[in-house]
Amino acid sequence: MSRLSKIAAPVAIAAVLSTLALPAMADGYHHRHHRYDGGDVAAAGAIGLLGGALLGAALASPPSPPVYYEPAPPVYYAPPPPPVVYRPAPVPVYRQPAPIYVAAPMSAEHQAWCSGRYRSYNSYDNTWVDNRGNLRPCQSPYFGG
Repeated sequence: MSRLSKIAAPVAIAAVLSTLALPAMADGYHHRHHRYDGGDVAAAGAIGLLGGALLGAALASPPSPPVYYEPAPPVYYAPPPPPVVYRPAPVPVYRQPAPIYVAAPMSAEHQAWCSGRYRSYNSYDNTWVDNRGNLRPCQSPYFGG
């Protein structure tokens, strides 16, 4: 029902009921200036209006409940993969090879003389360790270098 018909129906019912409640006053007492109605018309109108309001409220449909809806569940997406960044290829750098130093060949006499003289003699690198822990080269009379 529209809102206008909800209001108009009780008003129409109240108007009909109020007209039916009016008493017929045909006697001479109320004819001229002796008017005394005692508020019967006002009471009948109030009763009619109240009855119409109650009847209209009873006949009116109850208000529709509020409409709730279930929102759709959120959709989550995986983040995009990070961009692949490649470093530029290294530029080859060509260098001269380091010189290789070869120790002078030691004679067997030199190695025998240094071994006999120093207990810590190392024939591989021609060194010996002194009393303070320092490495010293061995120089013999047979040393060719």
